Amino acid sequence: MFPVDKKKLIGFLQTPSQYTNMLLMVVILGMYVRIGHVISVDFPLNDGGLFYSMIRELGESDRILPVYTSYNQAQIPYAYPPFSFFILHILENMLKVSLLDIMRMFPALVSCLTIPLFYRFTHKILTSKTGVLFSTLAFSFLPTSFDWLIVGAGVTRAPAFVFSLLALNGAISFLKEKSYQHLLVVTVGFTLVILTHPGIAWFTFYSLCVLFGYKALSERKFLLHLGSVMVTSGLLSSIWWLTIVQRHGWKVFVYPFQTESYSFASLLTPFTFLFTNEPFLDIFAVIGLLGLFISFRRKNYLIPVWFIVVFLLEPRLSAIYSVIPFSILVGTGFANGILPAIQKDGLRDKPDDADKIHWDLLTRVFVIFLLLYVTTAAYLAVQSKHLSREQIQSMKWTAKNSSQDESFIILTGTQSYGKDYASEWFPALSGRKSVTTPQGMEWLPDNQFQKMAEAHFDLQKCVEENLACLNNWEHFYEKDFAHIFISKKSIRENGQSVDLLLDDLKNHSSYSVVFENDDVIIFYEKSPGNILDHNEKRKRVYEY
Repeated sequence: MFPVDKKKLIGFLQTPSQYTNMLLMVVILGMYVRIGHVISVDFPLNDGGLFYSMIRELGESDRILPVYTSYNQAQIPYAYPPFSFFILHILENMLKVSLLDIMRMFPALVSCLTIPLFYRFTHKILTSKTGVLFSTLAFSFLPTSFDWLIVGAGVTRAPAFVFSLLALNGAISFLKEKSYQHLLVVTVGFTLVILTHPGIAWFTFYSLCVLFGYKALSERKFLLHLGSVMVTSGLLSSIWWLTIVQRHGWKVFVYPFQTESYSFASLLTPFTFLFTNEPFLDIFAVIGLLGLFISFRRKNYLIPVWFIVVFLLEPRLSAIYSVIPFSILVGTGFANGILPAIQKDGLRDKPDDADKIHWDLLTRVFVIFLLLYVTTAAYLAVQSKHLSREQIQSMKWTAKNSSQDESFIILTGTQSYGKDYASEWFPALSGRKSVTTPQGMEWLPDNQFQKMAEAHFDLQKCVEENLACLNNWEHFYEKDFAHIFISKKSIRENGQSVDLLLDDLKNHSSYSVVFENDDVIIFYEKSPGNILDHNEKRKRVYEY
């Protein structure tokens, strides 16, 4: 038996030093899984092309805010909350660093702040230190807590999520201590969220309503405090939204909700517990479900109600926004369900000292294994896809060798527009129109976003088909285009083959190859009114 001082033997994670060391490990490893991917690449992960264009336009406009963005030549109102755009514009000028490099690192670095803010918030919610620790562990390593923040478009999401947690921290502190300085924190945090990200502003709004409303069941005056926060934040942020209303009208703020779609399946999502996006075992999902049952049994309804409200009000992005209440449920399941079950005292009425020592060692091994497992799983869960140098080269070539009025279709095989990084970055880097890129269209009327998303989805089906599929798609959606931009890299990443379509295009007299490298091939459609003369074609083929 190992020599152990039995008088000093106490439970794992019960001493301040053990607790602090464990918490520190969770925070450091949580930061690693957020930063690790972006430091190994030289371009922003996944999306961000729309925001790149909008930040660029801040320095080019003769107004503080442009009226429209030039992105994809779609006459999209410049109505997106601009706070982060100004921050990145200032950083670019101060640091003299490429905007693309800032967009690569800024979201991941800012997202690291969410971990200590979540810890402080949970510390106010739960009475168990072990519950707080494991809630923080869950939040640090659940892919849905960070994979949408560290990508290029995270330049707005990451700071907005930080501001949201700041507001929620202020709210729970005010509800417990009734100090008006905390109410000021809520107001400032919520104002900054409004000025940064519309989706997270909506999440913060109804989350504050849940927190204040739950407290108001016993003291109605808290509804007045909630009202004061909403009115004050609305007035403080009016310097931005009044400008947008004057330019584009009130409806421009309603259009983005066109992207939401309610269905019976979306309402069933919280009951399936398949929304955590864990790549291997759904450990957090199972323990979170246990925590939900334990919370109901103990009549602690606040977090379960908040969790359910997220799924009722966020049919499309519920997995993302539910991560805060769900992580707390995971901590509850760990502290009040899993750990008591594996403690030796729970298995035998009077365990001897040797049993206690051995079981304490097993508990340590379990926690260390769990920490290593969730770190590995969280890191592998992130799909670190981004534009290659060859893809960037092809888009820059397009900018130099095509006219402004020429349009493109982008074939990548990625049917989900949110993951189709090549389609989103193409208009930003080439300055040319992609006839199926939906990003930004949510700010336009008549459900144009949804129509474009459907056209994009159906177009990508043609990657593994022949030319007839492309012709049928063109006829059905009535899309005019002069070029076909095929991202071979994206298609390879999806495990698809485009050989059949390439053979048809290369052998068809109406199409000619004008650019090709390892990752991209561009075809030009020689329609009767759009035929290049021989010298111009040679220029386009060989200028790159």
